[in-house]
Amino acid sequence: MANPNETQLADTAKKPLRLNGYHVAAMFVAFFGVIIAVNFTMAWFASHSWTGLVVKNSYVASQNYNEKIDAARYQMAMGWRTDFDYSNNLLRLSVRDKDNQPIFFDKLNVLIGTPVSENKDRHLVLDQNSSGVYQTSIKLTEGVWAYELFAKGKIPYRFEGRFLVDNKGVGKIR
Repeated sequence: MANPNETQLADTAKKPLRLNGYHVAAMFVAFFGVIIAVNFTMAWFASHSWTGLVVKNSYVASQNYNEKIDAARYQMAMGWRTDFDYSNNLLRLSVRDKDNQPIFFDKLNVLIGTPVSENKDRHLVLDQNSSGVYQTSIKLTEGVWAYELFAKGKIPYRFEGRFLVDNKGVGKIR
């Protein structure tokens, strides 16, 4: 007498696998599900990683690249540093030389905005006090902000940086 398990195995081995509509639908859903999951994952990483770079005309910007690099090297050789502070809706900047003495400029302008959009960009002229600190009142929302400092004086100065405004309204350098 044959073992019932052997006959059951023999019956299943003889039947060919038939592809029906449910199998095709499942493969279709799985295929597009993977595609959609990968797209959402890539979109999430793109929006939570590098914040981007905005240049109006990359060709024109590239024309002065070497001069900008030379000017940046010159600034670094001078040993100047920029001190930054944002709290209580007050933006304060100062530039100091390598001996920690304040540098005074004729005019100090700041372009401030979010790194990914030009919608919130603002041009500011900062007022100088007697200790060499330049400041202005500005209300910034929570998030990442970028600034470019343009100073005119005996020696022109340019600096750029980013900072994070937390939920208490305090800016911290990133």
